[in-house]
Amino acid sequence: MNTTETKANTNNKTSNERRRALAQQLHNAAQVGNIQEIQSIFIKHPELSIDSHRKGNTALHTALYHNQDGLLLDYLLECGASVNSPNSKGYTPLDLSIMYCKGGKAAEKLIGAGAQWKETYCCSDTTNESSKNGGGGGGGVTKLAFEGLTPLDVARKYNHQEVIELLSTRLLYQDDDDDKKSYCRPVVSASSSTNNNRNATDNTITTTLGKWHAICPICNDTVRFPTSMSRILLDQEILESRLNTVNGVLLDSLEKSGSGRNRKKYIRRKYLDQFMTHANGKAYKKLCGITYHAVQNMRLRKEISESMGVLSAVQRCCDKLMLLKGVEGDDGGHNADDDDDDDTTIRLEHVFLIDLCSGRGLTTALGGALHDDNDDDRGDGNSSNNYFLAIDKMLPHTVPHFLQDGGNRKYLSRDVMSETLFAELQEIVSEQLDKGRTPILVGMHLCGVLSERAVEFFERIPSIKGIVLSPCCLPKMHEQKKGMTKFTKGKVDYEFLGSNEESGELYNYFKWSHYLKEKMSRSTPHVTSFTDDEMHTEKNAIVVGIRS
Repeated sequence: MNTTETKANTNNKTSNERRRALAQQLHNAAQVGNIQEIQSIFIKHPELSIDSHRKGNTALHTALYHNQDGLLLDYLLECGASVNSPNSKGYTPLDLSIMYCKGGKAAEKLIGAGAQWKETYCCSDTTNESSKNGGGGGGGVTKLAFEGLTPLDVARKYNHQEVIELLSTRLLYQDDDDDKKSYCRPVVSASSSTNNNRNATDNTITTTLGKWHAICPICNDTVRFPTSMSRILLDQEILESRLNTVNGVLLDSLEKSGSGRNRKKYIRRKYLDQFMTHANGKAYKKLCGITYHAVQNMRLRKEISESMGVLSAVQRCCDKLMLLKGVEGDDGGHNADDDDDDDTTIRLEHVFLIDLCSGRGLTTALGGALHDDNDDDRGDGNSSNNYFLAIDKMLPHTVPHFLQDGGNRKYLSRDVMSETLFAELQEIVSEQLDKGRTPILVGMHLCGVLSERAVEFFERIPSIKGIVLSPCCLPKMHEQKKGMTKFTKGKVDYEFLGSNEESGELYNYFKWSHYLKEKMSRSTPHVTSFTDDEMHTEKNAIVVGIRS
């Protein structure tokens, strides 16, 4: 082999490596719905096809695998992504929307963009279009995973009720012009008696929503409504009547986890009752609204107990910092000297609450709803002068509406492990101090080193006057090996704790909580820890630190 051939082979190898790295970057962005990243890739590399493959999947396939049915899906369809090309396993985009996407929105958009939905899958009709784009997906005829079936058959196979309803209605009307219209219409049903009339200037037929469905006025999505939030009290009563109780913990011998152990269920309801009766039920009614439909798939009784437990700890923190003024004597007031009053109504005032790694933000939603006084005398909808900031790395368009609903809460899309967040958060804290609010940092469900990161924020930003931690999982093994934490698991005394693995896990969990308490003590001597038995979990340790 001469020098020229060697150089050419080296260039080809480098080019292939660059192409694979680019494909990896593209599909990583598609997994999490990062539209900005994908747009940037195509701007910098105009030669890249929208249907470029990685491991047999286009970006559209990857997005649907990860339940991306929002703005990212809109973008890929607008860019001309192939809606009928199967991946290497023979799944079309419509198949993946049925198998992996919740609701019928993704299927509706794909059909509106030209996906075949009436035809029976036939191998001879489908070629792998990726071969035309140099994506490495293979050429020729691709064997379809559901050959001989229709998309409706696939929806029935996976019991996807929304798509069954969508396709059945389309087959009933057989409206050939539907495919040419906007693919952002709501799911329709022929069986429902509730009509949703379209614009009078539009010549399209009047559509009807399916039973237990409604259209969200913010995102215009068709969602299940009423949501599961409206049924939590009924769920509580059913559970109470069905199961036997031991010290407030329910054990149902008929329901077993994957490991064969009984799953523990909880019926303690102090926090549930507090939430439902707060301000004569105003907060509960607010969270039952359609704009809070994102709480539909949460384990609500558990999540509410944990969030209310954390907010109750914030209340204690505020009392010790003497933030609440003039509350004593109110019907829901709290005496700062009475820390043993377990029936105290949560009533925060002049608080800037930072919900670190907020996830879907139920703690922020509860805090905002409990203190969103729209009928106050000041007229600004925030008589208690509270502000709630949720921070997580989820992209802004993927977070629930309630994180940015109202004047007393906001969502910040940031990676909490980023060094730049310290300076940004310090500036935000200073702004809130100028408005008379005292910053308190909250960390719930912080896995592994994220709990230590929260303590680090408290250490490095002295303006934060309080911290409330409810730790979750222990640090991962690779985090310990990389020196990201000094915590090490202890040797379990099974003779003392019991011989099962679960007892050993809890032993190390409380050892982890004690480790965080000791680390927090380096910043302030005022650190306490306790367990909250009203939370529906055995991992119920709470660590509180304040600065005088």
